[in-house]
Amino acid sequence: MEPPPGLSRRFLSALAVTFLAIAGLSAMATSPALAEPEPTLAEAERQVSTLAEQMTVTNEEYQEASVKLEDSRGRQGEVERELSEAQGNFEQEQTKVGLMGATAYETGPFGAMNVLVGATSTQELLDQLSYLDIISGEQNQALNDLVTTRDQVREKKRQIDEEVTTQTEQERILREKKEQLDGELKEWQDKRSKLQPKGRSHTRYTYDGTASGLAEAAVQYAYNQIGKPYELNADGPSTFDCSGLTMMAWKQSGISLPHSSRQQYNSVGTKVDRSALAPGDLIIFYSDMHHVGIYIGSGNVIHAPQPGEYVKVSPVTAMPYAGAVRPG
Repeated sequence: MEPPPGLSRRFLSALAVTFLAIAGLSAMATSPALAEPEPTLAEAERQVSTLAEQMTVTNEEYQEASVKLEDSRGRQGEVERELSEAQGNFEQEQTKVGLMGATAYETGPFGAMNVLVGATSTQELLDQLSYLDIISGEQNQALNDLVTTRDQVREKKRQIDEEVTTQTEQERILREKKEQLDGELKEWQDKRSKLQPKGRSHTRYTYDGTASGLAEAAVQYAYNQIGKPYELNADGPSTFDCSGLTMMAWKQSGISLPHSSRQQYNSVGTKVDRSALAPGDLIIFYSDMHHVGIYIGSGNVIHAPQPGEYVKVSPVTAMPYAGAVRPG
């Protein structure tokens, strides 16, 4: 059949090609998208391990920031009380100087009016005016000293306020980062859980009595927590993070530790050489000191490893050694 008048065969061919192309694109657009392949157990384990490590590091940074912020807020309160006292002393002295000045001028034995009226000679007038100057100077010096003290405390308050503001922002940033990592970690833990064989078991350990002195109660407590789940910021009784476990272990011996592995290493006890380790010593791991465990002898530590795991016994050599400290 001949094409209608005015339409060439070439035009009709181009129109047909265009129609087929549009139809193909439409079919592609309406076809279901290919689903992402399910992760393997090995991949899920890798993701959980990576995120858990990041979470542990971030949480340690957050805890350390919180400890510093709490300390700064305590010092801020002290400075505020100091400033209030300095301001009160200044106002009290200011009132006192004003009253003394007015009284001396009007009624004092060497008051200005009495000096002018009662002086019997020029020399007596000069002597008494000089005495008034001395009294006035002493009063002004006392007032100036209080002003200086008040201004110094004001500067201290400015500095501590700035410190608290900076640390509050740092804590907020770390908290948000921690929350983001926590969400990602839980997502991958759920995926791993679906891929794992059901059921788990823990090797049972019993305290062998090797610790002595203050360390004995701490080590005994740590043994009793084996198998309990890791939880960020937890210090028992049913879940722990690494520094929460060591903090509570040594609390049984009457020793107070901060809830931070770095703070535990830097602020309490005596540093111990690796060759002199004894049960109860706290061993710090990794170059940034974000992990801690309690030494139990025979080259082993009890520690709360990371999210998704449980309090367990591990060889000291299983993690990068950073240092050790003996509380007490």
